[in-house]
Amino acid sequence: MRMPYELVTARRELVSELGPETMAYLHRRIPVLEVLAAALSIVSFVGVAIALGRLAPGPLWGVLLVVQGFTLHLFGALGHHAHHRRLGGRRVSYVFEVIWNFGVLLLPTAYNHGHVDHHRFLGADEDESFTLDMDRRYKRLLFLTLPGAMLVVARVFEPKTRRMRYPAPPGAFGPPPGSMSRRIRRERIGLIAFGVLAVAGAFVSPTLRWGIVAPMVLTAPLFTGVRIVMEHAETNPANPLHCATYYRTGPFSRFLFFWDGGDCHLVHHLFARIPFYRMGEATELMRPYLERQGVRERRSFWSLLHGYYVRVEPHRSLRSAQSGRPY
Repeated sequence: MRMPYELVTARRELVSELGPETMAYLHRRIPVLEVLAAALSIVSFVGVAIALGRLAPGPLWGVLLVVQGFTLHLFGALGHHAHHRRLGGRRVSYVFEVIWNFGVLLLPTAYNHGHVDHHRFLGADEDESFTLDMDRRYKRLLFLTLPGAMLVVARVFEPKTRRMRYPAPPGAFGPPPGSMSRRIRRERIGLIAFGVLAVAGAFVSPTLRWGIVAPMVLTAPLFTGVRIVMEHAETNPANPLHCATYYRTGPFSRFLFFWDGGDCHLVHHLFARIPFYRMGEATELMRPYLERQGVRERRSFWSLLHGYYVRVEPHRSLRSAQSGRPY
């Protein structure tokens, strides 16, 4: 995976500063923890789905609907984790990736193939170009809904001239090879079948209706929208190392975004294979270096949301410099 020159340099300097032993420790995997996290996510999803189907609407039911939306969001984070680290081997990982990616309406092979572009083109116009389209409040609010997110990602609101100015990347290392294309086609058929069965079943099964379809449409997109803010909404174009929202996460926010938001996400772009259970240590060890390089920390989560959804500050910009709000 090709990385921007500045990030390659930063990686070398961090390895030199922290030492190869520390870096080896930060990359050391504990397979039991990975498989346990995978299994618990699916058990939790099934259990909450059954509860939502059986409980009468009320405060507890509403809380569980939000929890199920968070679990679906967690599916996406786990799929991302598996893409970089292959949980339990290639075949076992693929089974989990199908479950997780279908839960967030993605094709696992297409996602894995295309996600490489995000790392290769980090910060360029080709990098997640649909996020540059979200320059109006209504687009950002639409993105908090499932239909709106699909429309925004498809870039239906943008004229052809803008789509040409901010093109999508050509695909990781070119178009998918034949075997990969065939797998993507099979996955597309499977995802369509899953969607049709889920919607049809929702008319007759409360578990499918309230445990799967409702959170997929109503609550999961809210977490996805916040994740966008926590990943790359705030960057400093003048500082290539400030390539992600450098929000200082804590135990709760790290769990909420599966150790992949805020400062964890910036470290992830430096060392993509650090597992989630070591990411907290990695962020603390690398913080002094990043601060010396001019990467400035944010501690107000609500200020980030206010800047993005109320002030509609540009995506991938240094918000504090424009809004005057302190870090």
